[in-house]
Formats: sequence, C-alpha cells, structure tokens
Amino acid sequence: MKKVLVIAQNETKAGEAERLIKSVGADLTVKKAYLGAKRVPRHFDVVVIYHSTTNEINLFKDEIQRYSEAPIKAYLAKAGAPYAEAAAHKA
Repeated sequence: MKKVLVIAQNETKAGEAERLIKSVGADLTVKKAYLGAKRVPRHFDVVVIYHSTTNEINLFKDEIQRYSEAPIKAYLAKAGAPYAEAAAHKA
C-alpha cells in the first residue's frame, strides 16, 4: 500500500485531488497538506502537488519547500497546464 501526500492550496482542492487519486488506485492512502492545516502529515511515499493554474503554486510554495526532501513528486494540474519549474523540485 502506497501513502500519497497531496499538497494543495486549500482543503477543498486537497479533497478534490484525493478523489482523483483514489479513482486511479483505491488501495492508496492519501494524506493532505494545505494552507491553514493544523496537522503536518509524515511518513509518505509520494508527493503530489495539485493546482488549478501554474500561478496558484506561488500561493503555497512554503508547503512545497517543507516537503522538499521527498523522493518522488508530481505536479497535477486541473487545467492540464504544466509547471515549468517542476524539474527544479525533483519532479
């Protein structure tokens, strides 16, 4: 069983990403991190950054930096727009 950490701008978007990820793999455990979250998830295998637009990423870069040592990262855009700096974050 893989544990996936989703980082999003807010709780609603994190929930949206969780539903999307679980539709692909129901056996995945999804933890969520977003601005204003009271708990910081630990112990995960994969980090997914979920955003609607590439400009939105600037709003939660601190959250992305917090998990900068994660071994795997993917940027998942709702609109399909790629994040040009993904490689700089080992994604």
